[in-house]
Amino acid sequence: MKKHLVTSIYLDRCIKTIEQNCFTNPSGAFVGESLSEFCSNSKKLYALHLLEASGEIRMLISSNSEIPSVVWPENKGMLHSYTK
Repeated sequence: MKKHLVTSIYLDRCIKTIEQNCFTNPSGAFVGESLSEFCSNSKKLYALHLLEASGEIRMLISSNSEIPSVVWPENKGMLHSYTK
């Protein structure tokens, strides 16, 4: 996976997108075509992996892939623990 320079502002935007999709989806998860479109941008995909490493989200990734099939917010957006 290509590394990108990702600011905390960019991570906040990604979190907001994830939360909006999770809260509008009846299953409470970011899935489907909207997730595929989101992950088509390599910087956004890298941001997802950073957010998972910081404990903000959980991802279900199928074997031999970097692209998640399901994303859930871990703390429901109440507290963001990542730092610059």
